[in-house]
Amino acid sequence: MLIDLGIPVDMINWFEDDDRNYMYAPIDDESRETLNDLKRIRDSAKKNEDFEALRALKKDMRLIFEIGKEIWKLKRELRFSVAKEDYLRAMELRNRLKKLEAKRDTFDALYETSRYEKMVNL
Repeated sequence: MLIDLGIPVDMINWFEDDDRNYMYAPIDDESRETLNDLKRIRDSAKKNEDFEALRALKKDMRLIFEIGKEIWKLKRELRFSVAKEDYLRAMELRNRLKKLEAKRDTFDALYETSRYEKMVNL
């Protein structure tokens, strides 16, 4: 018996390896930009059959995706904390955000993404 849930079959595994995750998932814009750059690097590695690079990219892209989701969530929570004038919580969230952003930025440096180029040229 087949039940129609109104969900396209190809979207059931939404958080699996699918480039649509990076386009539509709730992640921050900077992480999305990093992931888009890594997609281009990944496509080049596929073309050149650089399987070691592909393996590393897959792992790193998943990690950046998770970081981006957490940054997005913390930014929303930070705005809410500021609106409630809970500044102690806002400071805690800001510090967590900075650590996550720094971690993501290390991947930009490692792969020399467009975000890294912008940071270097400042």
